[in-house]
Amino acid sequence: MCIRDSCAEFGANLVSATHSTTSGKAVFRFPSLNQIGTMSEQRLLEIGWGYRAARLVRFATELTARGGVEWLEQLRKGSLDEARSELQGLCGVGPKVADCICLFGLGKHEVVVLDTHCRQMCCRPDLPWCDPELCQREAKNKRAVRAKDHLRVRSRFWDVFGRERACLLYTSPSPRDS
Repeated sequence: MCIRDSCAEFGANLVSATHSTTSGKAVFRFPSLNQIGTMSEQRLLEIGWGYRAARLVRFATELTARGGVEWLEQLRKGSLDEARSELQGLCGVGPKVADCICLFGLGKHEVVVLDTHCRQMCCRPDLPWCDPELCQREAKNKRAVRAKDHLRVRSRFWDVFGRERACLLYTSPSPRDS
């Protein structure tokens, strides 16, 4: 709801008044960084952002201060490690979110986003990228993956899929989707 309502907040973003795939509901583009920057924390709370409202306002402010879209374009041209590091300097951006931005927003297809689903896949002995050491730690402690685990899993996925194809893990349907 909060995403749809955020998009609908700006009438100029209307793409289609009715659309067959949305049960006849209007379709809007996602707000620009400048548009998000005009929204108050209170308004974001009203449309359902909850505890994320304050972070989104601060994130938009910090991103704008760094140069906004132009800064992101510079990150696109730079190295993956540089982009990850710079993004993690923004409010609310940790390793997973930085990797998602790099993969889906900056086109860095070599990224392996190590989330809970990816960790679960690493612990399936029937799959070629199974990592027994990570599985043992995973069974004992469900905490966030350590940096060295992330690098090892990323290398393992690159070995199996190739550096530019590991991103297919995030675009393929999961077994529960079938």
